[in-house]
Amino acid sequence: MCRLLGISINRPADIRLSFRELVALSQIHSDGFGFAYDEHGVLAVSKDAGSLWKRAGSCKVTAVTSKTFLGHLRLASHGNVSEQNAHPFLKEHFGQQLAFAHNGTVSAVKAWQINQPCIGETDSEHAFQWLLDRLPASDSDEFPLALQSEADKIQKLGRFNVMLTDGKTIWVYADDAIFILKRRGYYRHAQATLRNAGLTVALDNFKSPDECAVLVASEPLSDEQWRKVPKGTVLVLRDGRLVNEFGPGWQAQSNRAAEYSSLKELEQREPRANWKKIAKPRDSEWTIAAIHGGQIERYTERIAAAIAGYDHSLYCFLGLRDESARELHVPSTRFECPELTLLQRMSRYTLSIHGQKDAAAQCIFVGGRNKRVAQRFEKLLMSAGFQVETPPGGLAGEHPRNFVNRTPEHGVQLELSLGLRNAFFDEFGNATELFDRFVGTVRFAMGRLDEVA
Repeated sequence: MCRLLGISINRPADIRLSFRELVALSQIHSDGFGFAYDEHGVLAVSKDAGSLWKRAGSCKVTAVTSKTFLGHLRLASHGNVSEQNAHPFLKEHFGQQLAFAHNGTVSAVKAWQINQPCIGETDSEHAFQWLLDRLPASDSDEFPLALQSEADKIQKLGRFNVMLTDGKTIWVYADDAIFILKRRGYYRHAQATLRNAGLTVALDNFKSPDECAVLVASEPLSDEQWRKVPKGTVLVLRDGRLVNEFGPGWQAQSNRAAEYSSLKELEQREPRANWKKIAKPRDSEWTIAAIHGGQIERYTERIAAAIAGYDHSLYCFLGLRDESARELHVPSTRFECPELTLLQRMSRYTLSIHGQKDAAAQCIFVGGRNKRVAQRFEKLLMSAGFQVETPPGGLAGEHPRNFVNRTPEHGVQLELSLGLRNAFFDEFGNATELFDRFVGTVRFAMGRLDEVA
């Protein structure tokens, strides 16, 4: 079987120590090797069909410093021994490059339909493309749980330990062979013995005192305190930390506030005093919605109500907790509400108002599947003096299951930075001139759409 290694570090560093262990392992796992890493802000992949044991001296990764590394040693079980079949595989997803490596065999997955052809012949690359056809953007909050759900389906076909990275974050899906180790700095007098290389080393010869890292691998690489990750778990690693760990069955095992998977679940489990719904039907082509209002994404319901005025349909969901309101966040792709559905059936377009968390910026991300109308919004908002940014994948609002796209003409999604939302109101909560200018511009953009070229 192949071997996997993922390393997340809090500062750019090399992987000399782990590389020695991989070289030792490659005496058996000799049908190719590869590494993915961040190179000056760009995800790079270097791979070879040969044995790392024979080519260690010329391996490019030995000269790399990065905060993120993903490594793979191949023992071929499906597909010829060739560079195109070596891992990691690199593909584009919602405009973002992702690298993927797999340990195991899931041959039957090659019978599953995929939207883009593979370059190589392996079941691993086919599984990667099948996942990408179904996953949201990697910078979306929904990505790790969606990965868990879809990977669970592939895992039923065989062995499926996988790692993905965008160069900054590493996502890991554990089947039967994923182990994790945390190195927390201060390495003075600390030693580690590499299991396959047979070396005992002083860690402070390889590590800076403030260097923290999380390592995940398909087997423990040293005699340190590695922990086996339970089957069906997804790990999220970034900046030398285990950011999140989602256990089997979509259960978040971390200190991060857990989101509800649906509005129905929230209504069943959350006290009625903690949330509120507002639905106002009107004879209009537009439904204006703020599904993360109240304390979830501050001011979004006030902004939506002002845009709706007395002539457009309005839907708002408000989180009323004083603290931990983020726990009341239901993702846009899983937000199902009968009142909102009724309003959208009466409309042609939906305008969704969301809050982006940057408190320093005053910008607007314009998304949604109706590109024609979204471009009109962008043009008019920029003409009115607002900073409009191209949304990253997680803010693009293009997923077909996103509620904003459920009206016949789909919709437009506006993500407003916290800095901009704060500037809309003075210290007493009164609307500012900037707020009035924004609302007026948006309402004008919503009008006379049949005349838009």
